Amino acid sequence: MYILSVWSLVISHWSLVIGHWSLVIGHWSLVISYSLHASPAPSSPTPSP
Repeated sequence: MYILSVWSLVISHWSLVIGHWSLVIGHWSLVISYSLHASPAPSSPTPSP
């Protein structure tokens, strides 16, 4: 039972880490794509679905 709780803790920790990094990567890809497509008079960025 102890091994099971340790494994669930490890799995939840890694899912949190993976979710955090996917958020960071998604944020930076959004920033990079917006800065690439930004015109000299930038309008408000359209939110992607």
